[in-house]
Amino acid sequence: MARVGGAAVGVPMSPAVAAEADTRNPESAGRVWLLRVRWLALAGCAALAGAVELWGGYEVPARAVFLLLAVAAASNVALWAWIQAGRALGDRAAGSVLLFDILLLTAILALTGGASNPFGSAYLLYVAVGALLLPPTWALGLVTACVAAYSGLFWLGSAGHASGHHDMRLHL
Repeated sequence: MARVGGAAVGVPMSPAVAAEADTRNPESAGRVWLLRVRWLALAGCAALAGAVELWGGYEVPARAVFLLLAVAAASNVALWAWIQAGRALGDRAAGSVLLFDILLLTAILALTGGASNPFGSAYLLYVAVGALLLPPTWALGLVTACVAAYSGLFWLGSAGHASGHHDMRLHL
């Protein structure tokens, strides 16, 4: 367990991860938090993709989506190994991870409705995470990447079967 003020807090951690998440260093704790948030987001995406495939009534290229989710999981395992090895996760690495996630989100959205997919608002999560964890230049770069990626969904259209104005019924 991680220790805060002598008390065990959170989930079990190896000594390397616990040292990286030293609560006296908010920056390193945020980087370990990034790893956990990525696992949570991955689990949510997989559950949502599975639910839509089983009960959604929409044609979704499930194999392609799950392949992209597997790539995201592999990148998370690599990030975990990086942290376990005691390496610092600097701004460049954390920003690159977030840029990679933006690319994966864009690919998944392109396969599942393009710009009409209501989960396009997920780009805002990357903007928020970048603003919390990275210096302003990186945060601005992530904002630019999100705007370009979402704009690209309009330009490319949808690579999947669920696209067009009729899909706006998915929005609240």
